[in-house]
Amino acid sequence: MKNKKVNAKDKLIVALDIPYKGTGGYYPDEHFKQIVKVINKLGSSVSFYKIGFYTFPLWLDLIKYLKANNKKVFLDIKLSDIPETTYQAVYLATRLNVDMITLNTNDVAVMKAAKRAVSRFEKSKRPQILNVTSLTSCAIQIKENK
Repeated sequence: MKNKKVNAKDKLIVALDIPYKGTGGYYPDEHFKQIVKVINKLGSSVSFYKIGFYTFPLWLDLIKYLKANNKKVFLDIKLSDIPETTYQAVYLATRLNVDMITLNTNDVAVMKAAKRAVSRFEKSKRPQILNVTSLTSCAIQIKENK
């Protein structure tokens, strides 16, 4: 087997969990500009970004911006819903060309719904689906309550 050289920029995923820095309310346009400034500063040294709940109002704009700039997107939203809703969310995320998406479930039907959603696309267009079955903060709380 031939050793494939992997660039560090292809292994690194930078989280865009950047809190809004503003006063007197929340202004999504300003928050978007703050995040884009970070992306542009990192330039070609980073090719993969994580979008999570810190940037909820900006998800669509950030995905479009990153994809337009040939970046990979990890949509870390830990979907935890009924199978049909999960199917729709994963289907739409796949249409937006996200590269990874997270679920947060122990329900096999939900996992199958996510798989069914991505299976509608060519293999090269399918995002990787990660399932988080236990969140750290939940595990710590459970341990402390014992």
